[in-house]
Amino acid sequence: MLVLIAAAISFLHLASAALARDDGRHQNADPTIKDWIRGLTDKDGNGCCDTADGYPAEVEWDNRVGRYRVRIDGQWHVVPYDAVLETPNRLGSPMGWYYQVQVGSQTIFRIKCFLPGAGG
Repeated sequence: MLVLIAAAISFLHLASAALARDDGRHQNADPTIKDWIRGLTDKDGNGCCDTADGYPAEVEWDNRVGRYRVRIDGQWHVVPYDAVLETPNRLGSPMGWYYQVQVGSQTIFRIKCFLPGAGG
């Protein structure tokens, strides 16, 4: 059975995750939450970037393959195992940190980190 957790989804249009920037969307966010987000890392210890780089995600669990999928740009993308964060979600709703790269004429989304919802 697929579980769909509906949330707003936005898209990150960066050539590289290294170009992280705060665009002002979270200027009033609790500083302790901002610091917590900045400290999040994937299973390899790589940082997920910053508060402004994470977006609420439309998520489903795919029982056939036993993995999360997120909808980006109208299409479902499998979340890599190494990107799934296993820390308790202090935000409540699922969040994704991803970026896009151009390979020829094709846009490919790279999911850097994914934080399941509070029910995870």
